[in-house]
Amino acid sequence: MSETLNSATRSPRACHSDDKVRDYLDRGWWQPETMLDLFDAWVARRADSAATTDPANLVDLTVQNRIR
Repeated sequence: MSETLNSATRSPRACHSDDKVRDYLDRGWWQPETMLDLFDAWVARRADSAATTDPANLVDLTVQNRIR
């Protein structure tokens, strides 16, 4: 079951059966890393950089500021 683990500290991919996960990994359709694994890796590599930010036009995108 180790190939269905997202990392050593995370639980298995609960929304898919072990057989489906193993099949998709074997076919190369999925990689063992999850989006969270990839995000964590970037945070570790660039700890002093901004990871995510609001868009410059956030005010235009918020529901409160839409004209109906």
